[in-house]
Amino acid sequence: MKSFVTLFILLLLELNKTFAGRRRQERSVLRFADCGKDQHRVITINHMRINPMPIVAPGTVYLSMAGTLSHDLPRRLTVDLNVTKYIFKVPFRLPCFNRRFGSCMYDNICNSLEKYQIYGCPKELTDKNLRCHCPFLNGNFRIDKLPLSIPKFGGFAGPLINGHYRLHIRVLGDEKEELGCLELKFSIRKRSKGWFFKT
Repeated sequence: MKSFVTLFILLLLELNKTFAGRRRQERSVLRFADCGKDQHRVITINHMRINPMPIVAPGTVYLSMAGTLSHDLPRRLTVDLNVTKYIFKVPFRLPCFNRRFGSCMYDNICNSLEKYQIYGCPKELTDKNLRCHCPFLNGNFRIDKLPLSIPKFGGFAGPLINGHYRLHIRVLGDEKEELGCLELKFSIRKRSKGWFFKT
């Protein structure tokens, strides 16, 4: 069901404030893998692409993805996120900052999405006819070139934005059973200032 894409998209929007790195490690393409262990898992991701790559911040990227939900997802969903930053090719797991950014456990996602039932979905989703709250129903889902805004990074993250990352995302059910798993590898680059350095 298309609505499942919202879960992943909103998570990406929240993650944008956690990244750091080294430009020479940049990847020119997104690498993704469906890392689900159960052959009969509920969530299967068949295709994913993000352009441009490396991601330039601030800026806009376009997300395309396709997959399948074999069953309706339960109303109590947990997302277990691990963010790894590579420094001199050595992986470092970013900790969870303020229970919101980094390698965090996001419990009861449906409750967090209830606000959109009141205030409406983000324009990026409504333009693609995607709902942005539970329930996420079974079926195939597909999205093409959904625009996502990458914000300007401030504070301690600003000088450290360039780099190479790995995201390991697990979606868990009522009893913390794994419903699906996705691994992404990509690079982020800070947009240079001035006409001479314009990205």
